[in-house]
Amino acid sequence: MIYSYATTAQQYFENLFAGKNLHNLNISLAEAFNNVFNHSESPVQGYVLTQFYPNKKKIFISVCDLGIGIPTSLNNYYKKNNLPSLLDSIALEKSFEFGVSSKSTPQNKGQGLGNILAQVKGLNGRFKCASILQLQIL
Repeated sequence: MIYSYATTAQQYFENLFAGKNLHNLNISLAEAFNNVFNHSESPVQGYVLTQFYPNKKKIFISVCDLGIGIPTSLNNYYKKNNLPSLLDSIALEKSFEFGVSSKSTPQNKGQGLGNILAQVKGLNGRFKCASILQLQIL
């Protein structure tokens, strides 16, 4: 489903933006879905919300999950590898650096979020990332 949704979204929006190649959109969506699947530890595989504003010729896409959050995922990896933990804000920033990953497998080379950011910029878009902060309610 990851790749079929990304390809379908690309084709759909290319029809709305005649002559515009949106392959970067496809790559970004697939990478975001892969990150959710590989890193979030979410009980739900994730979901996507898409809104098209025809008058502004803008697409807003949110890829969401109910997982542990990027800072927690990265810090869990650091702890497992005897590395010092990072403040949540620093861990979130660091997660966009190439080569930084909470998993080290051939498919998880720490290029995902950095690639998404680069692809979105290549489309003259904006990218925002929000990650949960764990709260303890007493």
